[in-house]
Amino acid sequence: MPGRAAPQGIWIGGLVCSGKTSAAAALASRYGLRIYTFDGAEPLHIYRSVPERQPSLIRCMAMTMDERWVPRTPEAMAEHPFAAWSEERFPMVLDDLRHLPGSGAVIAEGAGLLPEKVAPLLTSEASIRELGRARRPDDRTHSTRR
Repeated sequence: MPGRAAPQGIWIGGLVCSGKTSAAAALASRYGLRIYTFDGAEPLHIYRSVPERQPSLIRCMAMTMDERWVPRTPEAMAEHPFAAWSEERFPMVLDDLRHLPGSGAVIAEGAGLLPEKVAPLLTSEASIRELGRARRPDDRTHSTRR
């Protein structure tokens, strides 16, 4: 349905292994919400990628695993196609959410749900402030996996 708005819900973004999926699962279980996972949508996004709209995604998929993940300098990583991966996929996320079957709130979670992309979609000043809140490196309120 072209022009259909994404369903209302909760956006959870954050660093890898910071507890996003666990938090989404707990909220979904408690409140009967559906979950959309950025990582879970990746295979479909790769399949739907076109060079004109997702050039970095296409370049990444052509690389070997070593080319994608072997450590290099910070400067090289900033120029790496993987740096644009989430940026190019965000419009696909919105399209996915607009076309979810059924109705009701959705919890969208994933490292690619960047504040600068999500904030324009929010309607509440409080939500925008909370989304942009930065953690101090010594903040112990986040969860980690060991």
